[in-house]
Amino acid sequence: MTPPSRPPVKSVRQQFGELAADYLVCPGRLAARYPRGVGLLITAITIIMALAIMRVETDDALSGLFNAQTQEYRNYEQLTAYFPSNETDLLIAVDGWGLTTSTGLEAVRDLHLELSLLDSVEYVISLFSIRDRPDERGRIPPFYPIDLPDGAELEALLKRAYAHPIVRDQLLSDPQESAPMALIVVTLSAAFVEENGLETSIGEIRPVVRDILKPVELRHGFTGIPKMKLETLEDSRRDRLVFTALAYAICVIVCLFYFRRLRNVAISTLPPLVAAIWVLGTFGIVGIHFDPLTNTIIPLAMAIAFTDSMHLQFAVQREISAGAKLKGAVNTAVRDVGPACGLTSITTAIALLSLTLTDSELIRTFGAGAALATTLAFAAVIAANPVLTMLLFDQGADATDRRLHHVRDSLLDRSCIGWANILVQRSGTCATVGLVFTAGAAIAYAQLQPHYRLSDLISKHREAATTSARLEARLSGVYPLDISVEWLDDKTFRSPEVVDTIAGIHGLLETVPAVENIWSLETLRRWLGGTDGSDRSDLDRYINQLPDPLRARFVNESRRAALIASYTDDLEAKDVLDLVDRIEAGLAEFRSKYPELELTVTGIAALSASHSVNIIEQLNYGLFGAVLVIIALLGIVFGSFRIMLLSAPPNLFALLATGGLLHLGGAGLSFANVVGLTVAFGLAVDDTIHLLNRMRLERARGLAPVDAVKATVHHVGPVLVLTTTVLVLGLSVTVLSSVPLTLEFGRVCIATLVFALIGDLVLLPAMLLQFGNGGEQRQPHRSTSPPT
Repeated sequence: MTPPSRPPVKSVRQQFGELAADYLVCPGRLAARYPRGVGLLITAITIIMALAIMRVETDDALSGLFNAQTQEYRNYEQLTAYFPSNETDLLIAVDGWGLTTSTGLEAVRDLHLELSLLDSVEYVISLFSIRDRPDERGRIPPFYPIDLPDGAELEALLKRAYAHPIVRDQLLSDPQESAPMALIVVTLSAAFVEENGLETSIGEIRPVVRDILKPVELRHGFTGIPKMKLETLEDSRRDRLVFTALAYAICVIVCLFYFRRLRNVAISTLPPLVAAIWVLGTFGIVGIHFDPLTNTIIPLAMAIAFTDSMHLQFAVQREISAGAKLKGAVNTAVRDVGPACGLTSITTAIALLSLTLTDSELIRTFGAGAALATTLAFAAVIAANPVLTMLLFDQGADATDRRLHHVRDSLLDRSCIGWANILVQRSGTCATVGLVFTAGAAIAYAQLQPHYRLSDLISKHREAATTSARLEARLSGVYPLDISVEWLDDKTFRSPEVVDTIAGIHGLLETVPAVENIWSLETLRRWLGGTDGSDRSDLDRYINQLPDPLRARFVNESRRAALIASYTDDLEAKDVLDLVDRIEAGLAEFRSKYPELELTVTGIAALSASHSVNIIEQLNYGLFGAVLVIIALLGIVFGSFRIMLLSAPPNLFALLATGGLLHLGGAGLSFANVVGLTVAFGLAVDDTIHLLNRMRLERARGLAPVDAVKATVHHVGPVLVLTTTVLVLGLSVTVLSSVPLTLEFGRVCIATLVFALIGDLVLLPAMLLQFGNGGEQRQPHRSTSPPT
């Protein structure tokens, strides 16, 4: 029985516009017509890009994440310009009972001197930087004598040292409680680091520390911002190589398992390799650096390229099995599937470009780089896949070529056929359950709060993190929280207003929980016995006799500014913001009393806390803004307001279900989570586009709605399952990273992709059956689909 006539249903290619579609697939058509010429051109471009890979550089995520044109960041930049930057301080924790012996203290003093002589070191602060109180003649001698005593005299000296305000719980832990720990602050030479790199700079210091401390059995560990940056750089380089190699190996293994023919494997997996080389080379040319976040771009580009390549290959095999010649099959695949692949690249790029709307330079770079990688991946596939198909398949291949491993022969294909039959019978139940679950997930997602710790950017198991934990337990935190005091020309740091303000702020910080290791001019004034500013002459002498680098940590007279420095533990962003709010409330009294003074709370801890919350909120708003834009674009492309509405729940289901999973796990919205959701959403929409495109093509062939849905699930289902499997396995390599940022990104992407597959193979077809054409699909009809 001939199905009833109906107006022709346009495909994605027609809806997207003849001109745009032809432009997108032009490289594929040229490749089908001139495979050898286009193949040589692709080879030449790939060689050039491979050479450009040598220019690829690696960066850390600590600097770029909070680099933004905001007032908070400008305050932080001003602080680092006025005072020595904590970003150049390498912290060395030294502990052991040897610190209570003259031999051990001699070793620490020798280490202080040896480190000071290194080209990579600007200066050193340790127990041996401090000075004693002024003597009768007004001289301020070194605290430790040249010849260190033994026995009771040494014990008394250690007690006096621990009572020193610069030393107590800052440079030395209480020697009476357990084996003492000493802190050595090594400020690296910025010029040396810029010329030679962190690896060389810290590499010059490490053997000196080991050779001096090992004989006296003192344990040591490195931490601080430079060490964290170095470990991040090392992890980034390793992750980039491991991720790229394993992601490609997974693509090859899955294809071998599924196709069992090297020809099919080569056609599916060589375009992703070309895409990876093009992306790496382009990044080297334009100067995009790799870091723990951008390392995920290469597996992402390879996954996108593999997905598009699989869709094209499956389309070619369907046409050949239907009796078409090779060239005709390639042209048909390029014509029918190519525009859909191009549209998926556009929607994915839109989702990724939403990341550029944040204040973070690091995330803006990632968004722009990932969008560029998506475009290059599509260009590589639409050109290379037809070339490989034309060159590797026999020119006379047709439906009689039984050597083709057609997807219909696979268990996966038979499973999709069975699922299509079940779906038709249970579409109402599937649609209802899916919509209810989406609504419940939306409620859970709405309860997610921004989550961030500075330690999320560094490895939890490497030396910097473990040493930081030891310092937090024995001395203080390692994350700076600073307050600057600036005054007008008619005042100095000796002025009563300035002295009173610094003393008051110092005392305020002492009352704030989790704020430790406070350094200021008040610290020195207390040591000298001053309480009312009458000791300014002693303070002047003490300040003037301090080494220039140590004096610069308290006051910058040329800039008319003083610093109250403190440190916090590894706290949640919301906890740091609570501390900042409490400090700001206390500063209100001093601002009111001395309006001529400018008081600013800054430091990496305060900057990262306030900035992280703002950026995470921006990312979240940008994500759902991209969702609205992409859903609207689908409605325009497919020329149907109904399609726009029906495509929204399956894709929102993927996002909201992942958010609900985060909520159930007690997690929050972090940088990695929101970026991972954005990337995964861009990939999830790809499946929706291919499914809707196939549905339109089946309807254009005259199939009734039910048969069209069954045929769509039959033809597209295996590709979606296979490509999602490869995406999930490819992103699973992120579990090998030691950086929490990368780990979270991978986990969120995997969860979102799995939920997206459920949404596209369960919720979307069910909604198309229930609401796609009113009640037409429920009328009795004769099946017109090919036998399955």
